[in-house]
Amino acid sequence: MSILVVEDDTDLTDVLAYMLRREGHEVHVAHDGQSALETWEESNPNLILLDVDIPRVNGWEVCEQVRRNSPTPIIMLTAYHGDENIMRGLELGADDYVTKPFSPGQLLARIRAVMRRSTAAIQQGAAENTLTVADLVLDGGRRQVLRNGQKVNVTKLEFQLLKELALHPGHVLTYRYINDRVWGYRDQSDGSLIKGHIRNLRKKLGAGPSGAPYIETVHGVGYIFRPDA
Repeated sequence: MSILVVEDDTDLTDVLAYMLRREGHEVHVAHDGQSALETWEESNPNLILLDVDIPRVNGWEVCEQVRRNSPTPIIMLTAYHGDENIMRGLELGADDYVTKPFSPGQLLARIRAVMRRSTAAIQQGAAENTLTVADLVLDGGRRQVLRNGQKVNVTKLEFQLLKELALHPGHVLTYRYINDRVWGYRDQSDGSLIKGHIRNLRKKLGAGPSGAPYIETVHGVGYIFRPDA
């Protein structure tokens, strides 16, 4: 698999490149945003590991430009902590968000999980059935959401999360269950990634027929999909 590492810390870049090559991956490196975009266009990597605080073009803009033109999976790899930064990355289309410092094992697990989701979406998308819940239609083949016949623009991960919730209307899905089914791993401790995607889905879907959100938070536990919202 080909991975583009975008990081201005040369020591960390060397560590990441060594670790990934040892796992059998082909590694491309860029130390600033402009070079990252040029390398992405030239090498067409399977995955991008993207720092935020990089020169010339920052990581937020790189993520936005890539996502505007391609479904290439992106993992933000940054020292920027906090829900606000995580949500910003997700809103721009990142598939995952890993904060520094991180363990090599954790990062490799995240990479495998992101690639499993991406591969599964490609292989299974056309075979998935259309799901209709209330005034929402989830088209698995196109990974498309319609509300009252109008397209709702969602990311691949938002589609998978909404589908998992919609498959279990009226039932509470715990953070652990969502991590396992949607993210593909169980080491997410703070729920920030889930929270960010839920926030995005609520904004994009709007209120349900009753005026309440389709997705209800069960504090400290998880989320519940209300088809009669």
